[in-house]
Amino acid sequence: MINQKNWSFCEYRSGDFRANISIGAEDHHEEEPQVIYFINKFQEDNLIYQTQTAELDSAVDLINSRYQEWEFVDLEKKLHGSGCSTCQAH
Repeated sequence: MINQKNWSFCEYRSGDFRANISIGAEDHHEEEPQVIYFINKFQEDNLIYQTQTAELDSAVDLINSRYQEWEFVDLEKKLHGSGCSTCQAH
């Protein structure tokens, strides 16, 4: 399950679909930028759905409620593996 500690390197997958959380910001010129968390759904490499929230807790709750039945994938484990099957460059 995605949580506040693993959200930046974990995702859900189902067939050629995947869902993850990313971070961004809105620039309000004279104010501090507002952090935004995006819940993204991709089909292969095409972004097909996106919603946003201002709170990480809300993003985690939303992605888990929508996609927790999908396969949970920890991408950090692949970075620390060995061999071509774990290479993030391919």
